[in-house]
Amino acid sequence: MGSKRLNDLHPLDDNNTQEALDDLLKAVEKALEEENEKPKKQNNEARYR
Repeated sequence: MGSKRLNDLHPLDDNNTQEALDDLLKAVEKALEEENEKPKKQNNEARYR
């Protein structure tokens, strides 16, 4: 998904750089998912009080 677009824009020959970008992308996606879960949990807790 994201790595193909990165390669189209700016081809990377360095495997370490590509791996670091892939890991960064995964970390950002995970953080966004966790952030998106927070309001749902807060809403559920508020509902049951």
